Amino acid sequence: GILIGMLNEGIEPNVVSYTTVLGACAKTKNAPMASMWLQRMRSRNCSPNYHTYNTALAACLDGKLESTFIASKIATEMVEDATKESACGIRGVAKYKSTLP
Repeated sequence: GILIGMLNEGIEPNVVSYTTVLGACAKTKNAPMASMWLQRMRSRNCSPNYHTYNTALAACLDGKLESTFIASKIATEMVEDATKESACGIRGVAKYKSTLP
């Protein structure tokens, strides 16, 4: 995939890159893959923003019970990030960093 190619070339994906990949997961309604990419994103110290979370949640709209559980996990992570952000604030432009709408 494109993110793996970026990493192989020494290019670190950013929040926009990951959100684009999550968009592909949403298009195919692949909740497990969306969850996996969110975890990879976090493991590379790239913080999801509001758009990232909404895109990942859109991947869970397939009506399957498993996807509901995944969506609940993603939503919980979003609320935790938003709570931290509300308490601490963010540095820089919030446009691509904020978990708050």
